[in-house]
Amino acid sequence: GPPLTSPRSSIPTAGGMAGVSFGANRLELLASYQEVIAEDSPTDWAIYTYEDDSDNLKLAASGTGGLQELSTHFENQKVMYGFCSVKDPQATLPKYVLVNWVGEDVADARKCACASHVAKIAEFFQGVDVIVNASSVEDIDPGAIGQRLSNGLARIASPVLHRLRLREDENAQPVWGPKVANILLIPSISSSQDP
Repeated sequence: GPPLTSPRSSIPTAGGMAGVSFGANRLELLASYQEVIAEDSPTDWAIYTYEDDSDNLKLAASGTGGLQELSTHFENQKVMYGFCSVKDPQATLPKYVLVNWVGEDVADARKCACASHVAKIAEFFQGVDVIVNASSVEDIDPGAIGQRLSNGLARIASPVLHRLRLREDENAQPVWGPKVANILLIPSISSSQDP
């Protein structure tokens, strides 16, 4: 029969089904991500968006003013992703928040196309503890986000986060300690049988 790699891939995909692409600006994306997670760097957030109408992700801005400053950079007509390091006074290690921003003026077709990109983006920027879906600045409430991070009730928007490697830094706790199960909200066998 015909080879499995059909020629379809050369035709522009209808409805923006192509996945998000990190290739075009890979070095810039990784460098800005590293700056956010590096302990000796003052940068604690970076925001990403797409080049023109493509699915190529690019760095839009970064800064040192935390969630508050990050939230001022979102634009209503764009789909954007904010990656932010949040210092929890109770925790030794910072937590990482991914803000999945879908501006109120984004066309519905584009909203749908980008909805499938979030999991890939969370996979690319490893270590995301919580995903915040936002379409207005009011949705980015540092107090509420801090609450979600500290009580471990992170609402996991996609199963890919279950597979994200948890950062085992200096304290090298066993990966499957009760704390981790709490962060990932892995359903226990008994609760998964509830209707």
